[in-house]
Amino acid sequence: MSKDRTNAYMNISDPNTQASITGKTANPDAGRGGTRNAIFMDEMAFMQHANAINKAATSNTSCVIYNSTPNGEGNEFYRMRKLTMERRAPDGTILKPEIKGLRYHWTEHPMYDQKWYENKIKGKSKETIAQEYEIDYNTAIVGRVYE
Repeated sequence: MSKDRTNAYMNISDPNTQASITGKTANPDAGRGGTRNAIFMDEMAFMQHANAINKAATSNTSCVIYNSTPNGEGNEFYRMRKLTMERRAPDGTILKPEIKGLRYHWTEHPMYDQKWYENKIKGKSKETIAQEYEIDYNTAIVGRVYE
């Protein structure tokens, strides 16, 4: 790192521009305090306190980027994902997407091919493949019981 930049625990800043990137743990108070240009939530579907963190984050910035591997449908990430889709209200009216969503399958990655995929899925369960490689919310169900 160049000498004009400082690097403290979970913080990288540039004193010349006063720009910084700050990391937080996924505790219920993450995202609270201050104002941010943007907040990036990585692996949100697996955050234990995602609902509380999302409430705090959306109060402190107008730009929240949600990112995750699917983890079934019973979590805050999936709730936010649904807001990127056209859906029906209880009265039958069609609701337009409320937020912009981007979805990238492994097949769109320039360095991945069928051979890569076949090596990655060897020995993995159907649920793991669905969750980790196929962006499948229905098959990637949490709490399955196996016999």
